[in-house]
Amino acid sequence: MSKIKNCDDCGLKISIRQMPHGRWVAFDVNSNTPHKHRLSKKKAIKTATKKNSKEIARMNMSLDEVHIIDRFGNLYELDNIPFKKLDLTPKNLKKTFIKLISEKKIAQISYIDRSGDRTNREIYPLKLMEDSLQVSNLKSVKIAGFCKLRNDYRSFLLSSIDGIKVMSKIPDSFISNYDSLEELEKRKIFQNSNHDNKYTNFSDDYSSNISNNVYTNNKKRAQEENFSWLWWVVAFLVMLFMLI
Repeated sequence: MSKIKNCDDCGLKISIRQMPHGRWVAFDVNSNTPHKHRLSKKKAIKTATKKNSKEIARMNMSLDEVHIIDRFGNLYELDNIPFKKLDLTPKNLKKTFIKLISEKKIAQISYIDRSGDRTNREIYPLKLMEDSLQVSNLKSVKIAGFCKLRNDYRSFLLSSIDGIKVMSKIPDSFISNYDSLEELEKRKIFQNSNHDNKYTNFSDDYSSNISNNVYTNNKKRAQEENFSWLWWVVAFLVMLFMLI
């Protein structure tokens, strides 16, 4: 009796076999050589990634728009992404999020922030964004959406995502409320997606509250503009009277 798994110490694949006396012994896969630890798990993964990076880069260059590849060279169809967490390159994360946005699906991501802390986030992906202050490249591309952990809108650098899992559909109530927003309101959300803002709590009356806020601000701005115009008229009349 035997089974294949990853070694808990070095991360390499091993074959665990039960000996006649009942003890389980680890062998290298497809051999009768007893397994010996070579590298730590992290070093083994890093070495394997570095060794295959050029080959993976070549595969990426020739990859079409309906396939993605993870950092270990495994190929997947976008229409048949497995229900497990994938460690994808930024280029392939971009493809994946384009599909998830079009299909309105939830994504569970493993994200590493600037401090090096890793958190698991469940997000409703809504829009891909690029930092206009940086040179255009995949390292500056972000996915913006609603983060359930923070109960707020957030944006995430694709280059800082080291795992993604496709989940179920985004709730219809969220989609209908989001779709009812004006473009101006959506832009405000995405502009503030890195910070705490007034759009924090999502509820059934979410869109109406934002619409009222935007309407009030626009009305106030219009009144200020009208008042400013009136001052110019008064000043003109005063100057005209003085000349006469």
